[in-house]
Amino acid sequence: MVKSIKELPPLDNWADLPRFAKGYEEQGLRTDFSVSPFITFLNSCQFAFLWLDSRLIQSELIITPTSKENSMTLELPKLPFSADAFGSAMSSETFEYHHGKHHQAYVDNGNKLVAGSEFEGKSMEDIITSSFGKNPGVFNNVAQVYNHNFFWNSLAPKGGGNIPASMETKIKEAFGSVDEFKEAFTQGGITQFGSGWVWLVLKDGKLEIMKTPNAENPLVHGATPLVTCDVWEHAYYVDYRNARPAFLSAFLSSMINWEFAEANLAAAS
Repeated sequence: MVKSIKELPPLDNWADLPRFAKGYEEQGLRTDFSVSPFITFLNSCQFAFLWLDSRLIQSELIITPTSKENSMTLELPKLPFSADAFGSAMSSETFEYHHGKHHQAYVDNGNKLVAGSEFEGKSMEDIITSSFGKNPGVFNNVAQVYNHNFFWNSLAPKGGGNIPASMETKIKEAFGSVDEFKEAFTQGGITQFGSGWVWLVLKDGKLEIMKTPNAENPLVHGATPLVTCDVWEHAYYVDYRNARPAFLSAFLSSMINWEFAEANLAAAS
């Protein structure tokens, strides 16, 4: 077993490169490339950085950091807009706590609970559907990561406004009119007792309003989510106090991302 980079065979020609790289990868060695003038030069050029993801001459071997962790890791995504993009409709303080604290906590807890479990290595969607009703801790945290990711994309600065034609046609088919859709969506959000979500979904080829408690989402009810509004109090209490109806009204009039909803509809159709 090679103990030091000095014990690796000198790299005096390209044919030795795969053998050298193999020893390098096994040991994770990063320093003291003084076995030959050629390697000294590569060290000065930051050997690992230059050849990361580059195929080596005369070999299929790729120099990459050795790791036993190939599974998915939950991450806190960046907001797809600036935290002050919505003005008083949704304040930067709300995003500071909602995204920076609440969403981050779900990410951190989810990673701890998934690590080393039967769910490790699965996609978020697979974890959600396979843990529902079986492992509340994993389900609640991973589903909330998914739900919040979806919610941020359901928001758009200067949102609301005109609905894309294909989406508007589907809405009228399902609800009769855009106004009737807005009323149904608002009532779904208002009547969701306690914490939860209200969704516009596609199920069995038709649009529906779906309300879900706590961390539940349409994936566990055989539906495809198109757009959502978070009705947990931390989503609106800073800006609206306990006036959930006013928050839902603002969401539909000036924040809903119809382009995101239309893209989801197109992908599911």
